[in-house]
Amino acid sequence: MQSSYRAFSAPQPVLQDLTESELCKLSLVGFTSSCKGNCPLPSHQIFRVTGTEDDHRPIRLPFVQNTLSTAKRLKSKDPFDHDGAGKYCDTGPRHDNDFESIRDIKILPTTDEILCTKRPYMPLNHRSALGHLDHGTPRYFDIQFRHLREDNVRPIIHSFYDAAQFAVQLSEKPQDSRVDYRRETPTGTRYNFFTRAKFENVGFADKHGAVFQLSYDCPKDLRRTAMGTSSVLEEGKLCGLLAIHKKSEQVNIVLCTTYQRESTETMKFKTGNHERASVRLALTDPDDTGKVREMAYYAQNIYDDVKLFLVDLSSILPVSFMLHLDRLQKLSISEDFAFRDKLAPKDPLEHFALEAPTHEKGFKYNLNCLKKDPANDLEDFCMTPHSIDVSNTSYQPSQPRLSQEDKKTIEQLKERTTLDEGQATALFEALNRDLPLIQGPPGTGKSYLGVKLCGVIQKSRVTDDNSPVVVVCMTNHAVDDFVGGLVANGCDKIVRLGSRGAPSVAQFTLRSKRTKSRCSALESRLYGEAKAQMNSHWAQGIELAEALASSTTEVKWAAIKDYLASFEPEAYKHFLDIEKIIPNSYDLRRVRRAGFAFIYWLEGGDLNDDKSLEHQFDKLMVSCDPNLEEDAIKRAREQVSKAIASNVEKVALSGQCSWLWDLDVPARKELAAHWSSDFDPRTLCDTFAEVHRRYQIAVENGRKASRVSDRLTIQRNQTDYIALTSTGFARNWELLNSLGPKVILFEEASELVEAHSTVCMLPTITHAIKIGDPKQLRPHVQQTVLDKDHDDRYRLNESLFERLIEQDQTAYSVLNVQRRAHPEIASLLRVGDYPFLKDHPSTYRRPIVSGMKQRMFWLDHQNPEDVPDPQSPFSKSSSNTYEAKLVAAFVKYFVLAQGYKFGDITVLTPYQGQIALLQKEMSGVCDLSLTEADRNALIDAGLLSDEEVTNGTKVEVALSSMLRIATVDNYQGEQSKIIIFSAVRSNPRNMAGFLNNQNRINVAISRAEDGFYVVGNANLMSRIQHWNKILKAFMKKKALGRALTTCCPRHATHTFSVQSGSQLDKIPTCITLCYRILKCGHLCKEKCHALEMHDDGRLVCQEECVKKLPCGHKCMKACGAPCGGQCPCSEAYTPVCGTNLKVTTIEPMRACIAA
Repeated sequence: MQSSYRAFSAPQPVLQDLTESELCKLSLVGFTSSCKGNCPLPSHQIFRVTGTEDDHRPIRLPFVQNTLSTAKRLKSKDPFDHDGAGKYCDTGPRHDNDFESIRDIKILPTTDEILCTKRPYMPLNHRSALGHLDHGTPRYFDIQFRHLREDNVRPIIHSFYDAAQFAVQLSEKPQDSRVDYRRETPTGTRYNFFTRAKFENVGFADKHGAVFQLSYDCPKDLRRTAMGTSSVLEEGKLCGLLAIHKKSEQVNIVLCTTYQRESTETMKFKTGNHERASVRLALTDPDDTGKVREMAYYAQNIYDDVKLFLVDLSSILPVSFMLHLDRLQKLSISEDFAFRDKLAPKDPLEHFALEAPTHEKGFKYNLNCLKKDPANDLEDFCMTPHSIDVSNTSYQPSQPRLSQEDKKTIEQLKERTTLDEGQATALFEALNRDLPLIQGPPGTGKSYLGVKLCGVIQKSRVTDDNSPVVVVCMTNHAVDDFVGGLVANGCDKIVRLGSRGAPSVAQFTLRSKRTKSRCSALESRLYGEAKAQMNSHWAQGIELAEALASSTTEVKWAAIKDYLASFEPEAYKHFLDIEKIIPNSYDLRRVRRAGFAFIYWLEGGDLNDDKSLEHQFDKLMVSCDPNLEEDAIKRAREQVSKAIASNVEKVALSGQCSWLWDLDVPARKELAAHWSSDFDPRTLCDTFAEVHRRYQIAVENGRKASRVSDRLTIQRNQTDYIALTSTGFARNWELLNSLGPKVILFEEASELVEAHSTVCMLPTITHAIKIGDPKQLRPHVQQTVLDKDHDDRYRLNESLFERLIEQDQTAYSVLNVQRRAHPEIASLLRVGDYPFLKDHPSTYRRPIVSGMKQRMFWLDHQNPEDVPDPQSPFSKSSSNTYEAKLVAAFVKYFVLAQGYKFGDITVLTPYQGQIALLQKEMSGVCDLSLTEADRNALIDAGLLSDEEVTNGTKVEVALSSMLRIATVDNYQGEQSKIIIFSAVRSNPRNMAGFLNNQNRINVAISRAEDGFYVVGNANLMSRIQHWNKILKAFMKKKALGRALTTCCPRHATHTFSVQSGSQLDKIPTCITLCYRILKCGHLCKEKCHALEMHDDGRLVCQEECVKKLPCGHKCMKACGAPCGGQCPCSEAYTPVCGTNLKVTTIEPMRACIAA
């Protein structure tokens, strides 16, 4: 059933339109005061500039405007349409953002798109698929853009659609502040919904431009200080204004990001209670001037009968996808990116051969940096790059045609370096291929090889080549680790781009490099010009924001100044002359209040009262610019005060317009009302939006100036490597492109969606090295329907790495020696996807697991998983209380009885629900470390509150002392001495869920170094093919059963069988005495225990101490107890001589003799 509510149609701007050619160029960029009058607009009024991006929306076919349905929007088995986009759809465009070209699509969904219930167009992603575009670059970008956008904006569409339905229902009756703010769409997206939103203020913020403060009904559990510790309305996260126009039956949605959230304390001075809180919002798309106008109209109450609501989607970080989508649109226009013919061939069935990277004639790779014994290995070690592949026609590790010289080089790499067999071969092949793919199974040293490759490439650069090697990683943590590896390899000319690096890499950040580098004259000039332009528009924005924020009944300077300039020029000049300041002093312009003289006059000010004038002026000063230091503001105020005092004196002497000051206050207000009688408040809103638009241009010019400075800083520091995440790459694309890098290395490339990889393929790149493992975790996608395993027609979670191997049958290298796990544990990998995997000799020296008979075991059980309330957040995930308690008992046994540290142990599970249970089970025992991704997911899913989740980054708790709990999806690339895996699933229907994913299985079984223990229902797991192979491997080693055998770590015959967690607490101690020789020389006579308990101080020697105290007496404490304390000799006692003496000195024997 359809309602009659349609998408809001904004009225046309009332501000007069002019082209740029008709405007004063200096005025357009904000330098009004620099104009010498040679322009068509002496008054420098603000006009709406035509020919902007907003005016370049493509002409489209007519479409039927969508209406809000009252039916719930449910998940569909086939949610996409293949009928073509925009005009290619048989029934016409689906909504106002349905275009055939991705260049015309707005990244964020429009209101009409949100209301649309028709299936969106989605191109198929396989070689034989047909679409409205031919194969090649246009079709390639069309697929990448539409798939990535759908995955990220669909939760936004579902949330606001559900919120709009709810808001319409509420608007039909009196609003109740007791509405539950926590809501969930029928498709499972959680969001927060706040009622009775109201505009409180309008601001103009540095870099953002227009900012709007809204208040709303604050739920009880978020009042006072609770908001500050919650995840609600977090800064930088997505939220939006939802407006219901009842009279016209329209819905409007303005997508914003939280600029600053404020507690109920900020509204208490207005409301007198803590029932309302406020938030400051900035536009998510600051270039959407139309939405700035709409927000300003709402702030001015221009529309009748409108009810406002606030919708919060704190799980969505817009920057995480908008940067990539924006870059894909731009690349689709230029079509200039590396390996275009390989990645987007016009013939989809064409296979390509890899070639040697492009180098100058005579170029050789310098391999001397790889030598393991450079002091004795004095022979030069070089290699000339050449093509080693002709073609590769089967999906298998490459078999290049190697000459005898090539084979000799590989043998030398194995003998003369620290590289193992697989690493040596992969390094050789990577240096001789322009697009090398290196598969690195778990523990085979992918990052180590990446560092070594970077070292060879850097050492081999020709003299005049100063382009850096770019390293792209999946996460900030991985970037920091890679930078650490480069430093350990002797590299220090590194720039780490991004603001979220660890303290250990702070010296390599661009900010750190910039502070140590001197700016050139060019940098100073460019930045100065951009800064001046930003300052000028900022001052205009502040003036207009204040006018918008003031009472609607108050006469505003912004409302009458244009009228005065045209019809009362003498009065206009009079007011301006009073507040005239030095035109080039931009600090002054940023702290002054434009229109001050008019406001002072309107409120009854006396031009001859200097004291009152200064006092009133100081009240009207603006000092909210975060870029100005307090001293600068103070100096600026003093200069402005002096300038105005001088101006007043000159104006008074001239005698012009003195009659204005002779009027009493009522007369002044009547005159001001006459001046503003014809003023349309929409003009002020339109002007504000236009100034915001100009400010955004100035901000972009400032970014360009900063990029020039950053480029010069990087070049001045002779940077060899730049390391960053893929999101950081999209943010810094122009900077990196200006540096012209030729080599890029992707670490964990199989976890990046193809669109992210493509964005990183700068046109100057000639050598792109991808290291990863498509047999482990794939890229994360939010929409299951786009998952390759769910529907292989879309394949969004197929990385470029995997696609090149599987679909294009591209040659690739394989690392085949693992150095992480003991061979027993590594055998689990060999029964599955890695039969070729070899064990490095060092893995045989892994220590036994203290207190366990076997280093790997599957503890089988039939206890059912939890069946949560359908209304509970746990209904969206799976959990098993029995396993959570058993795992907690295991952890306590390892730590308390066997001497392990909490940091030696990691608990893995596939489910967030189980993480939440483990968190509650273990929080009273130890400090817990959660990955940031798991922490956010737990809060977003409502499984734990902010207070219940331990951040895991507390400085007072060392990470080594914290127990790590993680989902499998957020633990790739990590490892731990002991892994305890909680499988969770145990049900009569044998539903396995996530456990059925082979990539996830490979990660779960490959993280342990010394011990691997599984708690799970073996019968259920045996029905999954890959798990069945693993279970057979456990059975082969007699390591599967309902009871696990523990043992004394030093006396293997003392064993105890354990079936439940309670039994772990009742394991009898080994009665054999320890008799270990301690550091003090005594023998330990305690019952047998883990030797580590002596090393970490949990068990100390209990023999009598042989030391003497400073007073000469024998120490009465145990040998292992800390020294110190008060000696008994400080009290009265009877010495040997029989004299009754109160001794207070530390030398009692001398005191006795003296007596």
